[in-house]
Amino acid sequence: VIQARWFDESEFLTLPHVTAANVSVFYNIEHKYAYLTLPALKELCRKDYERLANPLRDVFEEQEIEQLYRVCTNCESTVLI
Repeated sequence: VIQARWFDESEFLTLPHVTAANVSVFYNIEHKYAYLTLPALKELCRKDYERLANPLRDVFEEQEIEQLYRVCTNCESTVLI
């Protein structure tokens, strides 16, 4: 399955439960990268559920965060153009 967004929309909108109204919460996740991307998010939350969950708890239910974590940790890092 391949999902796509318009180039000017956040790539996080391809994740379950993420909408334009709540996507900004992802930019509260601490990271060392120039930009937070899906591959960077995958690397950040690999084996560290709380790294993803803590910033998201104000916006998402725990069950939704668990699903986001499963998607992030199981997604491919390769981007095909």
